Amino acid sequence: GESAIVDASVSTARWRAAAAALAANTAAELIELRCLLPVGVAVARLELRAAAGRDASDATAAIAAEMTHGFADWPSAATVDTLPAVDDVLPAVLERIAAPHGRPKPPLARSAP
Repeated sequence: GESAIVDASVSTARWRAAAAALAANTAAELIELRCLLPVGVAVARLELRAAAGRDASDATAAIAAEMTHGFADWPSAATVDTLPAVDDVLPAVLERIAAPHGRPKPPLARSAP
C-alpha cells in the first residue's frame, strides 16, 4: 500500500467526493483531517517560510484569504487546530491516523477557553 496526502487546495465537496471514491475503489483507508488556522496567522507563517526560502508551497496571502472564504463545509473531516506548535498537535494527529476503524477516535480540535 501507498499513502497519499491531498492538500488544502481540495476545498470543494466535489473534489473531496472524488478522493473518497478513489479511496473506496482502491480499498484504501481514507482519513480526512481539516486543519484550521486564523487567516492572519496563516499569512504570517507563509511569509516567514517564503522569506526563509524553504517553502515548497506556491500559496500567497491572497490565496490563503481566498481559500478561507471559498472553503466548502467538510462534515466528514476531523478538525485539527493548527494554531499550537507542531509538537503539540502532532501526537493527536498520529493517534487519529493509527486508530483502527471502530475504535473511538480522540477529538483533534482544542476547545476555546
